[in-house]
Amino acid sequence: MSEKIILDLGCGTNKHRDSTGIDRVRVKSVDIVADLDRGIPVRDSSVDGIIASHFLEHTDDFLSMVEEMHRVSRNGAILKIRVPYFMCFDAYTDPTHRHFFTERAFDYFADEIYYNYYSKARFKILRKELVLNPNLRNRILSTFIPKKYLKAIFDVYNEVVFELQAIK
Repeated sequence: MSEKIILDLGCGTNKHRDSTGIDRVRVKSVDIVADLDRGIPVRDSSVDGIIASHFLEHTDDFLSMVEEMHRVSRNGAILKIRVPYFMCFDAYTDPTHRHFFTERAFDYFADEIYYNYYSKARFKILRKELVLNPNLRNRILSTFIPKKYLKAIFDVYNEVVFELQAIK
């Protein structure tokens, strides 16, 4: 059986093990130097998985990038995505962030929304989870305030984690 092809988009110096790292800056861990805003430089339906950890918020066009990720994914490919949560200070601190995310950011691509006709890219959402900002205040708050109320307090959650499966 052939080896699985996993891409780590925008990996910088933090490339995941057993993946092919793609970034626009040449550093030791990057395998392919490319401006991903111009497309992912691999063949259609050739990838078994994609890691996009704190990458999508930096892209010029979120919709086009998700379509590119779908284009290069095989049917059933798993995408592991981490993005800053829109209710976190860190989402707005970095001036290179162009997009802000809620836990519903990928519903559009999963037939969850009736007006999803701008893209044919489809995914099954396997997981979507808010990650608690691990400071002491938030650890204390999370012990006695239900999650649905914590979401309304700024800077309690710092990122959203998604796991998607490509549907072709």
